[in-house]
Amino acid sequence: MEIRNTNFIVQPNDVDGNNLHIRGSEGRHLAVVLRAKKGDLFYAIDGSGKRYRCFIDRIGKDGVAAQIVSVSRNINEPLVNITLGISLLKSPSMDYALEKATECGVMRIIPFVSERTIVEMPVGVGLSRKRKRWQSVIRAAVKQSLRSHIPMIEDPCLFKDIIGTERSNGHKIIADLGERSQLVRHINFSGGGNNILLLVGPEAGFTPSELEEAERSDFNIIKFCPQRLRSETAAAVFTMMLQYVIGELD
Repeated sequence: MEIRNTNFIVQPNDVDGNNLHIRGSEGRHLAVVLRAKKGDLFYAIDGSGKRYRCFIDRIGKDGVAAQIVSVSRNINEPLVNITLGISLLKSPSMDYALEKATECGVMRIIPFVSERTIVEMPVGVGLSRKRKRWQSVIRAAVKQSLRSHIPMIEDPCLFKDIIGTERSNGHKIIADLGERSQLVRHINFSGGGNNILLLVGPEAGFTPSELEEAERSDFNIIKFCPQRLRSETAAAVFTMMLQYVIGELD
């Protein structure tokens, strides 16, 4: 039997030459839930772009031991490198935004607090709990979408910090429905490499002063459609529309 409907996540130190070990919940899922047997084929990823095609050599109390048949790189990954900056949202909406943006191909996620963000900046134990939850949501979305990269999520920051520090070479975009916005199809994506920073604000949007600050930091103010979307919807829709406009979905 060959298991194709999911990828199992391993740590880099669980790969040694042609040997691979699946431990913990991933190993239990493979051995108990899917009832895999010795000799069955499956796919595993290390989260950094490598996907391993393996066959089961042994199933034990310490997990599943396997032999690597072949290694592929960057399977089901977009060529464009999208960093999503998103305003902190309430838990169900934030989970949805992280899940769908991951499924749609973002490589990095930076939560931020802007003037109209209604969620307070998490700190201490609260931040640790949120990070654990967010990472769990992202890992599940990676498995669902059969990606080979696990997006990195950073600690939340202030809007001024994401504007001020994200000055890498590439395209910088902030989404807004105001009069100063231009349609995304009018943006010239030639040159500037394959890096894109996309900022999605809270439900009430960005303030005029924030948009002015973004423009001073070389952000293009754009709109993707005439409708006002929820932030968690926009995170996924805009990520996919960027890939379409650039030509990755032709």
